[in-house]
Amino acid sequence: MKKILVNFVVFSLLGILVSCSGNAKSTKEVSKEKEGWCSEHNMSEKKCNICNPSLDGKVIISPESQLLAEIKTEKITFQSVKNKISATGKVTYNEKKLLNIVSRVSGRIEEVFAFMQSKVTVAEPLLSLYSPEYLTTQAEYLQAEERLKRVKQLNNPEEETTAKGIYESARQKLKIIGILEKEIAVLEETHIIKPYLTVHAPFSGTIVESNVLQGNFIQLETNLYKLADLSTLWIIADIYERDISKVENKQKVEITTNIYPNEIFIGQITATGDVLDEKTRTFKIKIDINNVSGKLKPEMFVNISILTNEESILAIPKKAVLTDGENKIVFVSFGKNVFVKREIKLGRETDEIVEIFSGLKTGENVVTEGNFLLKSELLKSKMGAGCAE
Repeated sequence: MKKILVNFVVFSLLGILVSCSGNAKSTKEVSKEKEGWCSEHNMSEKKCNICNPSLDGKVIISPESQLLAEIKTEKITFQSVKNKISATGKVTYNEKKLLNIVSRVSGRIEEVFAFMQSKVTVAEPLLSLYSPEYLTTQAEYLQAEERLKRVKQLNNPEEETTAKGIYESARQKLKIIGILEKEIAVLEETHIIKPYLTVHAPFSGTIVESNVLQGNFIQLETNLYKLADLSTLWIIADIYERDISKVENKQKVEITTNIYPNEIFIGQITATGDVLDEKTRTFKIKIDINNVSGKLKPEMFVNISILTNEESILAIPKKAVLTDGENKIVFVSFGKNVFVKREIKLGRETDEIVEIFSGLKTGENVVTEGNFLLKSELLKSKMGAGCAE
């Protein structure tokens, strides 16, 4: 009989425990209803310092202390900003102003006037060479000129047409091998054949490659120099496929380099690639940039920012944001003397402002000056309360 009574008591107690466990969830729900629940921030309203600034994170500073600390606030507003696409690029030659200077006749190099990295101007002599072909071409031109003069005296239109054709052909041959107009004029006037052909610079620029050496014998179409006009350059940059739809020709581009950290160069997009690199998932774009200063050099690496359309974002000054462990925080003003710490989530940023994803709303006043003092005061109050942080 006693054993039966003991078993009854045990089972009764187990039933009570099971009943309590089954009602635990409903008890929490009842608790939420009693204390109030902040659905916006997913916490109890009594624990939400966003809804209730009198909770943990509050700092009270007297007007005198605020004046000494030079605490300043700024109202949070929506601001218009230009979206920026950031990328990296490499400086290269402007291929429209890059030229291989080749020999137009065979011969022996007699004298060299320009060397690697020499800066030259248009028509400046680069080298001279002795060429039998050049001597022959001058002689042919003088003969054609004399024939044309004789034929004109005979008053024979047909012969004159033929002689004129031969003369123009000989003159054109001189131009093809690189003779300047003023040199042809001297040859016509003096009838003296020059022994050496002078190779001139076709435009002003810098010799970036040289393959000439005095005394060397060169063949027709030998590469002599590579000449580049570095006053304008190209930048080839890689744009991720997610951004390529925002990029178009004639957009302005800001270019910076570590060599000149405080200087911004301005360029313009002149071509966008049509082929995606399957490994990097990027497109190539070409940027034209003025380089009259000569500060940018081919093969330099640069950073670029492409300014796209304007957009309105909720933003605050970057100087208002502090770091608290892994979180970003600001202090929001409540009344004259009360400031409350607020955790925030950030988005895009410019040199001056940063976008707010969450944690703040328009119209609130955020501390922009003296916020380090508020953080220090908050830390001291926690330590005084025995906080182990």
